[in-house]
Order: sequence, then C-alpha cells, then structure tokens
Amino acid sequence: MQWRRRRLFSPGQLLRQAGSVVLYGLLTRWRYMPQWLISARSLLGLVAGSEGMGCIGFPKHPVIEITSRCNLNCIHCHAASSEGSPDEMSFDEMRRVLRELAAQDEFKMIVFSGGEPLVRDDLVELCDYARRLGFWVVIASNGTLLTADLARRLRRAGVCGIAIGLDGDCPEIHDSIRGVEGAFERAIQGCVVARQAGLVLQINTTLMQQNVARLPQIMRLGEHLGAKVALCYFAAACGRGAENQGILLTPEQYEAALRQIADIQSGCRLIIEPTCAPTYWAMLGASNWLSSLLVRLVGPAVFHGCVAGTGLFYVRADGEALACPFLPLSAGSVLTHGVSRIWQEGGLFEQLRSFKTRPESPNCSACHFFRVCGGCRARAFLSSDDAFGDDPFCFLSP
Repeated sequence: MQWRRRRLFSPGQLLRQAGSVVLYGLLTRWRYMPQWLISARSLLGLVAGSEGMGCIGFPKHPVIEITSRCNLNCIHCHAASSEGSPDEMSFDEMRRVLRELAAQDEFKMIVFSGGEPLVRDDLVELCDYARRLGFWVVIASNGTLLTADLARRLRRAGVCGIAIGLDGDCPEIHDSIRGVEGAFERAIQGCVVARQAGLVLQINTTLMQQNVARLPQIMRLGEHLGAKVALCYFAAACGRGAENQGILLTPEQYEAALRQIADIQSGCRLIIEPTCAPTYWAMLGASNWLSSLLVRLVGPAVFHGCVAGTGLFYVRADGEALACPFLPLSAGSVLTHGVSRIWQEGGLFEQLRSFKTRPESPNCSACHFFRVCGGCRARAFLSSDDAFGDDPFCFLSP
C-alpha cells in the first residue's frame, strides 16, 4: 500500500479554526490566547479538518471503538466496557472501515477509542494503516497501559496525539471513579511518557458528583502535565451512567460548572472545551450585549454546538454507527450498509441535520443562539425518548 499525503486543512478551515480560538479568547478574556495561537502548529493533527469548536471536540471527525474490552471499571462508562464481545470487528474488518472512512473527504483526523484501545494487540498496526491512508491519528485512552516503549512505537506509527482520561487530581477521587486502585498513578505516568515520546497530550475529564468540586485543580494538574487541550465531559445516563444515576449532576450544577469553566479559561494555558454542553457557547454569547452581537453574527461560522449528525461519525466495536456516543440510536452497521451510505444518506443523520437548520422543539425554535447551541440531542433523548425535544439542562430558555 502506498503512503498517502497527510490530509490537511483547507485555507478556509484554517481560518475558521483560528477564528474560533480568537472569538473564544475574546469571550472568556483568555490571557493566553495569543500564546496558544503562536504555538498551535504542533496541534494541527488534533484538529485536522475541523471548522471550529463543537460539543464533542473539534468537528468533523470519525471515532472508532476498536475494542469494547477495558482493564478498568469506570462508573460512568457510556460504552459499559467489559471483557469484550465476540462481535468485535476483526483486523481486516477494521481496515475495510478505515478505507471507507478515508473515502470521505471531510474526515482528516481519526480517533481510536474503546473500551481501552491499548489492550488491542494490533493497535500499532491499525495506527500505521490509518496513517498510510492519510489520517492524522489520535488515541483516547485511560493511560494506565501506556509505557515509554509503546508510546515511542505509536509515535513512529504516525500517532500525533493521545487523550488520557483524568477524573481527579488525586488517587482517592480518580481511582474511586475508575474502579481500580493505582489507576491515577499509572495515568499520570502515561501522560509523562506520552509527552516524552513527542505525542501531543490532551486530557479528558468527566464531571460528576464525585469530582465537580475539584474541577479547577484537575485543570491545573493537566496544565502542569503539559497538556494542550482539555475536554470536560458531563456524565450521561447511558451505559454505566444509567446504572449509577446518583453520579449525575443537577441542572444547577451543570450551569455552575460551565460558568466556572469560563472563569478558569481566562487564566489557564489549556484550551478547555466543554463536551456534552452545547449551551456553553450560547452562555458566552448571552453574557452582555457585545458578546451577544459577536456570537450571533460570527459564532455560527465557528461554534457548532451539538454536532450529533453533523460533526461526528461514531463506530462501535461491533460496527454499529452512532451520531453521538451518548445518543443510543443506531444508524445501522457500517459492515452491512457501508460508511458513505450512513454518513451521506442515513436517516438518523439526515433527521439530525434537518433539526440543526429547522428546530422543532419549543425552546430551541425560539432561541436567538440556536445556531451555536442546538441543545444536547443525547440529553433530550435520555430524558424523554425524543432526540428532537428540548434539552432539559438548558438554563437560557424562558
């Protein structure tokens, strides 16, 4: 197989991505924004092909659960990872799906997730294959299995970055959430060896009752470890989150956490992006008349809010395609229907894209900030079985 040139930004994508950072910096009074822009060249792989900021990373990109197996037992795991399933895609099936994903021009970066992707023996080979297809490769891991040798092998295979889950700033909190003693220390070591190998480091934090009070400390720890980006997820009522609903935040805690993230961002070197929280961009716009004007005029070009159906193509370990990992509605199997048919023509994706332009829910249809928010479609479904209803956590609606 011949090497293909890395897929890069188009000039328009690069301009919109830089614009999203500048607008975000202005809205949050982010003092490190100029410094981040100057050093952003090393982060191009993490955001390759993206056109701004969305509710789950930088759209548009595919994510593949390359396994449902995991060495931890996290209380919030949306995939309810376990010892694995006989229905997991084989190496050849994975390569077939990767080829089909590479045929979609808008997909330039790909994330290998799980489960825990590092438990898969052929991970390095899969990364190398994706790199040969032209993808920028990012791995989402709990970090506990990452050794210095494996980190170097992944870097040589073309992996540009790794996102490591960090749910606490101390062993007591992190280990209790992750379900295994010693997980915190091994995750920290994983962060260290990742950076030593030249991988761009991102941290992923899932906020819940157990750790929301430690949000500032977790972000400072990520900054100290040399991370460039932090995604702050919110535990959802799916997977193990449905079994442990006592961990979920209340709407009031959700709002407080978003306002705290904006405050932290102003003095933090990390670029912090709330995930499962499209309300964040609307909240920034609603803070004063100037912010409102900026977000309503410029925001829709760079802030995309909920990207279910528009900015994410999620493939589970058995080949089932989802529009969002937290929205448990199947769009079909990529092994049966193919990637292009589901992404370009799939009924669920078409419905979600239609909603993005013509909202039907009462609050969203009347909101000035709908185009930069759109409400969380997963939270709407998990609360009412209606993916096109109102987001019950929206605190900006009347």
